[in-house]
Amino acid sequence: MAIRAILGTMTAIISFIGVGIGFFFTYIPWIENDDGTYSSINEANNICQNDLVALFASQECSDIESLWLAGNGCCGLSLIVLILSLLVIIIPSGRKETTIVSNKPDVSQKWIANCPQCGAQNVGSIEQMQGQIICGGCGVLHSPVSLEKYP
Repeated sequence: MAIRAILGTMTAIISFIGVGIGFFFTYIPWIENDDGTYSSINEANNICQNDLVALFASQECSDIESLWLAGNGCCGLSLIVLILSLLVIIIPSGRKETTIVSNKPDVSQKWIANCPQCGAQNVGSIEQMQGQIICGGCGVLHSPVSLEKYP
């Protein structure tokens, strides 16, 4: 179970880094324009999508769209792996042991009662030991003082 937690944590950290890289790659301005300003891949993709001349005339727009898909794909896939790895960490792996408790007495269980007269051991079920019993050794009628489980 410790291996599962360690692998889940490592996967979560790596996928969190993947989300950060994809976000930085796609949405942080790092592409230099012709006028010296910087724009992000997302802004450049929006310009290509809205500018009809750039859409049909340029190989750059298809390259930018490919980069935009790669950055968003990195974010999306890393986010999915992050969620799954967090589920691996949170959900317990072992089955819980359950004990079945029954309120019914076990009728097959035998009990021992010692005769107060001769000391003989009388064996019977719990129903037979209720009330008075007849000793099998000396025949005296007696009430069992204490009962012990018969092995």
